[in-house]
Amino acid sequence: MVAKPPTLFLLWLGALALLVAAYANHFDNGFHFDDSHAVIDNPAIRDLGNIPRFFTDARTFSVLPLNQSYRPVLQATLAIDYWLAKGYRPRVFQADSFAWFAALLACVYGLFVCILRPSAVAVDPRAAALGATAVFALHPAVAETVNYVIQRGEILSTLGVVSAMLVYARWPHLRHLGLWIPLVALGALAKPPALIQPALMASYVAIIERPSGEARRQAWRHLATSVGVAAAVGWWLSARTPPTFATGAASSTAYWLSQPFVTLRYFAAFVAPIGLSADNDWTAVNGAADPRALAGFLFVTAVIGAAWAAGRTARTRPIAFGLWWFLLTLAPTAATPLAEIANDHRMFCPFIGLSLAASWGAWLLIERLNPSAARTAALSIVIVVLGGEAFGVRARNQVWRTDESLWLDVTRKSPTNGRGLMNYGVARMEKGDFAA
Repeated sequence: MVAKPPTLFLLWLGALALLVAAYANHFDNGFHFDDSHAVIDNPAIRDLGNIPRFFTDARTFSVLPLNQSYRPVLQATLAIDYWLAKGYRPRVFQADSFAWFAALLACVYGLFVCILRPSAVAVDPRAAALGATAVFALHPAVAETVNYVIQRGEILSTLGVVSAMLVYARWPHLRHLGLWIPLVALGALAKPPALIQPALMASYVAIIERPSGEARRQAWRHLATSVGVAAAVGWWLSARTPPTFATGAASSTAYWLSQPFVTLRYFAAFVAPIGLSADNDWTAVNGAADPRALAGFLFVTAVIGAAWAAGRTARTRPIAFGLWWFLLTLAPTAATPLAEIANDHRMFCPFIGLSLAASWGAWLLIERLNPSAARTAALSIVIVVLGGEAFGVRARNQVWRTDESLWLDVTRKSPTNGRGLMNYGVARMEKGDFAA
């Protein structure tokens, strides 16, 4: 069953209208949290002439030495925003973040079409790709990143990864030019997790393309090139990060043991995003025997098993790739002992893979249960799911409106978070509400 062009156009129009409606109330949201030291109090971004310095001096990233990481591409976009706005006008900064987000969504759609085309028989891969893209675009957890100005780095980093994968998948006859390589480098210069791209490329080749003969040898050469470039860029990033920068984890071992359980909680947030918090109060596990650690390891093992099983059948390979995307894009933050055990914005890139796996899996299930009415049933479910997601996005946008609304939400969602309680108290104190 193939969607006719006019029908596809209407689907595109509906998805775009829903996206605009969902994010219409976010453009006047202010600066919060780490925006203070990296944007508001940072004199470096107030002069376009500093852009070359961003690439040579990471101390320009923040006024706090412990937070001075090397992200020159992100800084350049912030400096341009400040110049365009002639100051700190949130609407300009938020509009720029949304523009980058829209560019990312276009690339996600194109990549999904490439992934689904070999497996889509009874449905137009463009319609299926649009549905999966919309699930990602309208997920309430994604709104956490879109609203958080300094986390535009997450959007830019992900854009680098997805655009590189799109170029590699969409134009195989141009692979000898290595056009995907600078895209990965630019993404990493916005935020280092983009360096996971070679692992995603390997998964794509092994699961979706499955080449043989000379094509396989060429794929190995391309992969070796990507690994070499990622290693070189990684060295560059490390060499230019000031020695004062600190990841902040109290215990590396506890952090690493906690990450499988964090992965489980991220997955739960994808299914039911009801506990989103700008600054959660999750705690590390108490050793490998902690039930949370065991549950996490069992979950990750189950996901790997599901990905392996799905990869054995042609029609379910997009599910396998989506699950591997979820796990692999969580790996950079799971391997780096950070101060917080988890953050909502870390779900941003991984949810691209889950959106693909869940959407395609749902379509195959509907098609199997009721082939004659699959299209109608799928459309009905999509309308309900996307409508609910859009409602959730608008609610999260409202939470991110002011410091007071944001930190009040944190105190409710993360009641043992001392930083959340303190910041909400400061917001109320500034208004003279000393009793609160």
